[in-house]
Amino acid sequence: MEKTAEGYTTSWRINRVSRTKKEVTELVRSINIQFENLCQFLPQDKVVEFARMNEYELLVATERAVGSTSLYETHQTLIAMRAEVKQKEVTAQAQKQRLDQLKLENQQLERDYKRFNQRWKLLHRVDVMKKKIAWMHVREKQLKAKQLKEELVKADKAVAQANEEAKGDETPARRRRDDADAAKRTANDLQNAIKRKEEEARLAADKLEKDGNAVTELRERLDGLAAASQKQKAEVKQLQDKLTKVEATVESLPPVPDHSAKIQVLQQEMNNIRDQLAHLEAEKGQLADAAHNARIEHGRLAGELRQCDSLKYQRMQALVQAQRAHGLDSATDWVNRQRAADAFKGEVVGPIGLEIKVKVPDCAPYLEQAAWWQLQNFAVTHQEDANMLLAEFKRQNIRSSAVAYTGDIHAPIASNSAPYRAYGVACSLDEVYDAHPLVKHCLANLCSLDKVLVMEQHNMQAIRALMEQHHIGQVFTPQLKVSYIPSAHGGREDASIATSGLFPSRVLTGAVGADIDQRKQQLQARLAQVEASIQQLDGQVAAAQQREAPLHARLDELSGHRSQLAKETSLASTKRANLNRAYKAGQTHLAKLEARADPLAQAPGLERQIARALVAHHATLTKQIEAALKQWQLLQQHAVAELVWRELDMQAVAMQRALDSRRAAVRLLDKAARAAKQRYQLAEDEFKRAKQVAETEHPLDKATKDRFANMPNDM
Repeated sequence: MEKTAEGYTTSWRINRVSRTKKEVTELVRSINIQFENLCQFLPQDKVVEFARMNEYELLVATERAVGSTSLYETHQTLIAMRAEVKQKEVTAQAQKQRLDQLKLENQQLERDYKRFNQRWKLLHRVDVMKKKIAWMHVREKQLKAKQLKEELVKADKAVAQANEEAKGDETPARRRRDDADAAKRTANDLQNAIKRKEEEARLAADKLEKDGNAVTELRERLDGLAAASQKQKAEVKQLQDKLTKVEATVESLPPVPDHSAKIQVLQQEMNNIRDQLAHLEAEKGQLADAAHNARIEHGRLAGELRQCDSLKYQRMQALVQAQRAHGLDSATDWVNRQRAADAFKGEVVGPIGLEIKVKVPDCAPYLEQAAWWQLQNFAVTHQEDANMLLAEFKRQNIRSSAVAYTGDIHAPIASNSAPYRAYGVACSLDEVYDAHPLVKHCLANLCSLDKVLVMEQHNMQAIRALMEQHHIGQVFTPQLKVSYIPSAHGGREDASIATSGLFPSRVLTGAVGADIDQRKQQLQARLAQVEASIQQLDGQVAAAQQREAPLHARLDELSGHRSQLAKETSLASTKRANLNRAYKAGQTHLAKLEARADPLAQAPGLERQIARALVAHHATLTKQIEAALKQWQLLQQHAVAELVWRELDMQAVAMQRALDSRRAAVRLLDKAARAAKQRYQLAEDEFKRAKQVAETEHPLDKATKDRFANMPNDM
């Protein structure tokens, strides 16, 4: 049997006779040949899949491989019947649980029914008690209104009696008040006469005071002139003394100090310090720029390190999704922890898909399809390490395996595609990628990548010649993959050539390979160097700042010293100028004082005015004494009249107070009566409202209503 695929067309031959695909299929089925059954036909690329088959899959494959199909069909019938029995058992168990649940619900409903009846009885009793409470409230309001009505009647009687008593005391009090008013008018007339005399005495006293003030003013003017003359002489003498002292002070002043040389020296030193500070500031700027550049480098390295982790993470996720190997990332973490703990006896590398770096990106789909079943496996150099990994993967239920290679992983791999160049071969698959030496040897051993060739153009004749003459297993072209499948019964004469399509690379993409961990280590080392450099630069900046502090302090000290010297010079110059100005102003003022006239030249006219003012003052004093005698007589008469008025007024006030007290008592009684009336009205309204509410919300029949009305008052 021979299969030939050219382009999209496939042809079949049996014993070198052309046949259709249907005839080939009937022939294969008639002789019980099952290519998909790994127990009957085991290709090299299916060995790993056969090793992963569980007990049930092996049993089914064995039943289908031996004899007729009756054994397999009987087994499937038994499986179906067993599943039906289990389903019925599950249904019966569910119905039993449902019955128990319904019984529990029925018991719960019975308890709820009893509680509902008890609640209904209690609510009926509560309704009756509410009616009783409402009508008892009405009865209390009625009794309260009746009691307040009795109090209102008593208050009205007390008010009437008090009004009658108050009317009898008004006439005597009115007559006594009239007598007191007449006595008061007499006393007021005398008081008015006294006031007129007092006004006359006040006018005389004002005139007397005015005359005295005139005399006093004239005397004060005379004294003022004498004092002014004396003061003018004293000021002239004092100003002359001051001018003498100022002149002596100016002559005794030292010369103005000249500190220009010292100030120039200080300025030179300050300029030197400023130059040093500018140099330090420039040095700080350079250090800050260097630190900034180092931080930029730190950020770039950290980003590149994160990118490496991201690329490796993406390759891992692609491998997990493509292989459906869930848990592969946790298995990788476990292997890394064991490797760090030095728990392995040899080298352990993997998963293999993370260790491959494809040098020729166009060949990534070929390499991925050729080594597809090895990408999620781990490569080891010791069989005990392989057993440990397989046990852990089985415990975690992870679809990965451990491939053991016991040879020398550092030995060169004999691969050379040069003899096949004449057939249009570009390279072999072991030449298109880089990986760990252990991965390279494992893939060469398991997948024979040195016998898997890549052709740039599809040439079926050249491919057939390569496979038949040079024993090449697989050839990849841009269109498809061509595989050479030897027969299980004979030699190479019975072998067939199969073709299959190519799929795009899903795992072996991106710059990920065995060198990415080395690159990460280099980045981490460089990152540590940059961090140390940043710390060193920050320390140098801090040291420069520390060197700046004493320079700033010295600069402040020199500036203060220079300011002090300039201040001393300015103060001396200012003091000399102020003294000169004061001396000139004193001389001007002295000339003005000496030019003034003597105030005592006006004294003779003032003495004659004082004599005339004293005569007028004596006449006014005589008139004031006569008016005082007349005023004293009127005061005696007013005192007698005021005593009579005070006595009558006190009696009238006492009688009026008694009358006011009685009237106040009447008002209090009237107020109490009005308050009692308001309380009665409020109680009456509350009674009516309570009765209306009770009749509306809690109506009673006539017999019950009469029984409430005839209840005793003290209930």
